[in-house]
Amino acid sequence: MSPPELKQGHKYICRPIKHPSEPRCTLVVENGEIKARFVSFDGKISFDDRPVFLQTEELWIASLHRNYASDGRRWMGESTVHTTDLYSNLMLVGQDAWRTGDGVKSACFRMPGVESLFKTSDRYKKIMDGKAFEIDTFDIHVTQTPWFNVRLTFAVTRDGYYENVSEAVPEIELIFKEGVALSEMLRAVTCTERFFSCLSGRLLFADSLSVSRHSQEEYLDLVQRGELVSYHSVYRYHGKDQPKPETLELYAAPVNLVSPEAQQSFDRALSSWIRNYDKLEYPAYTMIEALKSRRTISPNRLLNAWKWFEALPETSSKRVVKREHSKTIASLVSTELKNLGYDVDVEQRAKSAISKVSLESNRDRFLRLTTLMQREFRPSFVGQNMVDWLCKAYEFRGGAAHGGRGISEADFDPLELSIDALEAMNTLLLLSVLDLDAEPKERVGQHRMVETFHFGAAKHDPSSFV
Repeated sequence: MSPPELKQGHKYICRPIKHPSEPRCTLVVENGEIKARFVSFDGKISFDDRPVFLQTEELWIASLHRNYASDGRRWMGESTVHTTDLYSNLMLVGQDAWRTGDGVKSACFRMPGVESLFKTSDRYKKIMDGKAFEIDTFDIHVTQTPWFNVRLTFAVTRDGYYENVSEAVPEIELIFKEGVALSEMLRAVTCTERFFSCLSGRLLFADSLSVSRHSQEEYLDLVQRGELVSYHSVYRYHGKDQPKPETLELYAAPVNLVSPEAQQSFDRALSSWIRNYDKLEYPAYTMIEALKSRRTISPNRLLNAWKWFEALPETSSKRVVKREHSKTIASLVSTELKNLGYDVDVEQRAKSAISKVSLESNRDRFLRLTTLMQREFRPSFVGQNMVDWLCKAYEFRGGAAHGGRGISEADFDPLELSIDALEAMNTLLLLSVLDLDAEPKERVGQHRMVETFHFGAAKHDPSSFV
């Protein structure tokens, strides 16, 4: 059975399945918000931190996890009505309750915006050209990692009479060898979302997410035995300001699925991303925050780009004076200042200055990083003046951190170009972590962020902006 789907904005009449005598409620999912409203004429309604299970008017069971409540009361004369709005951050809807200890073995979802990546594969052509019953598998590729496996496949709609395929929709399945908690499943989904966003430099999100306690083999076995089994639909709170997903442009992605060889390159890139996700998780998060602000040219976008930069590996300033030498110099300076009669405050400031001098300058840091990226990719992807633009971005940083103070209208163009340079560097640094073959590395220059830098900042000398 396909997972149930709740209509956006529709108010479902529900009853608690654990205590049927409790007051009825309405359940609504709208604008990324999940809310159940309880009404009681007998007294205040209270909830603890355990999941809440509701049976809908369509007999589906809604399992609400990670909830918080907001109470209200109205009265007229001696009559009082109590209302409680229960907001949920995570809800699963299926034929039975999803309890805290249940494990996820399969998570399926679609990702609007990646259609071109899937539909240029040789598998898609075979599916659309053939008959459904003649096709051995609808899968494009399966990437295996110790954490979870990723199956790229198609959900196929058939023409019933002729058995021809009328539609094939790209679908991604995450397969867990052992049942995992909902939090671990959601982290894996986010990991996959961010991989595709990294490939394209665009915001891409999972949609129509559903989960199962059973593996594909277990699911088919249960169906053959005549048991009624369905996936559980997953609804997540994402707020009203969730940006709309963008489209992954095939030519701009370093890896694709157009051939078996390309699929092997895709496999290596994806598996390296998943293997390294523990150290990439925060950089990937800051990347998403930076992508959300790309539609504006603002100090806030610059700060988001800097947060992304600082979260990446190798971006911290390296020490150019050994720590023990730095301490020796500081001790000598401290002694000399005391002999000259200066107070403790001056002594501490001198030590602080020596500590800063012991680290490479910003220009040296940017030069080191651009040199690394020139070796990793083509030198032309970095350009000749990226270091200057990164220094310019650092100059703007102070004003941006104070609400744009010191940044005038005349600074609009250099601000935009310095942001482009910083985002391009961030992209190159993040892609350098992936296991990319020679051919995918050649396509990095067509990445959205890198290409934007070359269209703008790479053609201008920062010194021309006063």
